[in-house]
Amino acid sequence: MKKNKASRDPVLWKEHILALKKAATENKNVIPYMIQATHAGATTGEMMGAVRLAMGYSYDPMNILDAPF
Repeated sequence: MKKNKASRDPVLWKEHILALKKAATENKNVIPYMIQATHAGATTGEMMGAVRLAMGYSYDPMNILDAPF
């Protein structure tokens, strides 16, 4: 996972993770946005955190991590 995060384009990653969050907020089908975020290097945890934020929950279910975006 560290290798993935180090090699991804942070601007592209942020663009796609925020697009996923917006789609979830608007009750859109999030699957295409998750696919794009995956191609941009997003992890499953980051994507689920974005969806959790869109639904009004904390980014991290354990309330340990802050959202990285």
